[in-house]
Formats: sequence, structure tokens, C-alpha cells
Amino acid sequence: MTVTSEQLLVGPRGRRLCWELTVPADQDTPGWAWQLQERPTPARLRAASQELARVDAPALAADARAVLRALVQAVDAARYWQPPDEIDRALAGPELQAALAPVAQALSASPSLGWWSRPVARLQQRWVQFTGMSRDGPPLWRGAAGELARWRAAALDMEAQCRAATSSRQPPDSGEWWSTPSVSALLSTTGPAPGLEALGLVAVEDSFGPEPARIWPVAVDSRARVYEITGPEDWVRLVSAYPLELTASKGLDWPTITGVTGRWFLPDWPAVAADYDGVHLSVAGYLATNGRALPVPGGQTVLAGWDPDATWWLTDVLHHHGEPRLWTPDAEDVLAWTVQA
Repeated sequence: MTVTSEQLLVGPRGRRLCWELTVPADQDTPGWAWQLQERPTPARLRAASQELARVDAPALAADARAVLRALVQAVDAARYWQPPDEIDRALAGPELQAALAPVAQALSASPSLGWWSRPVARLQQRWVQFTGMSRDGPPLWRGAAGELARWRAAALDMEAQCRAATSSRQPPDSGEWWSTPSVSALLSTTGPAPGLEALGLVAVEDSFGPEPARIWPVAVDSRARVYEITGPEDWVRLVSAYPLELTASKGLDWPTITGVTGRWFLPDWPAVAADYDGVHLSVAGYLATNGRALPVPGGQTVLAGWDPDATWWLTDVLHHHGEPRLWTPDAEDVLAWTVQA
């Protein structure tokens, strides 16, 4: 079993995947789905539920390419700096969750989705370097400790700025909504997906659309200690063991997406690095965890901005493992890429 149906329906990204799978990308969006995107009235919710009851859930779940496309669309629809969109709000209600239950059950039973639950694929890690990235050149093989120190200093500086602005009754419109140590040169890698050398080519939160990318093969030290996030409990355990309070900065956005207020915590990434070299989020863990307010001692936490199957590397355990190759996306098909000869 890759992921239970309950895990798929408990989080906004899992529910969105089930929804996207029912609306084929190669066809015009049905009228009932368009109406729900505009405004989910009770009548439109009923109509959508009736239409969803007619879908052939096992056939949908058996189409590996369609499932991958739905995953990419669910990831692309994630928004953590503004309220959930109309579809995500509608899917949070019991009516559509019940209607999507057969789809979730069919996905849970699909033998082709075992890779959703795999641990980090140590021998197949790839760093995806999009050509639009501000950083050019080869991956950062050394210097992770310094990058983590810079991340922590920047996070605390942002926290102080947001706290001061709030005290002056002039709070900023938004803070730093992501949960990763991404304002650094640390590397985040992914493994392969069906038909793709790296899932990170296509499943990217807050992306700017498909663009050419270099894929760098990465070797991982065999002794690397990797913490696995397979679901909400693992993320909560990590935050609880290495808490860093960032209420002022995270409190600008996370209450908007979750409807929850209070104190907010993240892992103190330099502290995590003392015990783990990397932290990997499985696809199943992503679908059940991202975008939810989860209780930790003293407050809550949110996993946001962390892509499915991505591993953030906190120490110098990566090595050069071959030359990069340039991949170019097809303008008509997000899953179609051509490698430069």
C-alpha cells in the first residue's frame, strides 16, 4: 500500500490530487467544475458530487501518467501566501471529500504508486537547476554549515523585523511562508518519477511554469543519516525535537492558509544538522502533510514550500557524479521533456 485513502483526504494537497485526476487535462474543463472554481454554492457542490460519483475511479488510478499529471497540478496549485482558492476550500468540506473517497481508495490500492512511499533514492538523486534560477554554476558541494548559519541569522532577523513592524501597528503584508532552509545555497534533490529523470523537473511549489533545466547527477555518501518524513507525525516529531519559534514572521501567512492562530514553530535547521545529514519528504508524506496546521508543544507548525520527494541536505555529504544535461520542456505537455544531445 502506498498511502491510505484517509491520508489522501486529510490534507489539502492530497484532496487536490484526487480532484485533478477527475478532470482530464486533455479535455475542456466541464461546466460543473468551472462553476465550482468560481463560487462553491451548495447547489454547485451537490452537482459536483453527483458528477464525481460517475467517474471510473479504478481506471483513473491505473493511468500512471494521468496520476503523475494530477500530482504536478496539485503541487502547482499550492499557495501559502494567500487564502486557499475556491477549489481547495470546497474540497475541505465533507460533501466533496465523500465524493472523492472512491478515487482516494483506488489510488491507495494501486500497485504502480509504490514509489510514493519510497525512502530517499540514494543512488538516483538529481539536482534540478532551472535556467531562470538566480544562482548559476555547479552545485554547492561544501559549506553547508555556513549556509545553515546564514539561514538562521536571516530567519531571526526577519522575525525581529516583523515583530517590530507589528508593534508599530504597521505589519508587513507577508512574511516568509516556507518551511525549508531555502534562502541559502543548500541543495535540495529529488529522485526519478515514471518517465522522468527527476520529479523535481515538474513537481515544484511556487514555480514559474516549465523552463529549461540542467539535471546534475548527485552521489550521496553511504553513511549519510537521513530523516524520513512519511506523514504529519514525522514532521511534528522533527519540529518538537528541534523547535525554533518564528511566530511574528510565520504568523503573517500561516493563519491565512490554515484558519489557525497562535505561536508558530519550525525546525532549528542547524540543530537538526547535528543529528541528520538530510531530511527527505516522500510523495505520500507530502500529500498528507503540506499546508496543514499541526500541533506541536507550545503552538503549531506548517510544512510549506517543500516539494514531494525532495531531500534537503544539511551537511556536506553530496558529491559530483557526472556532468549535467540540459532538458527542455514541451510547451503543450508538462510531462514531456527533451534532453540536449
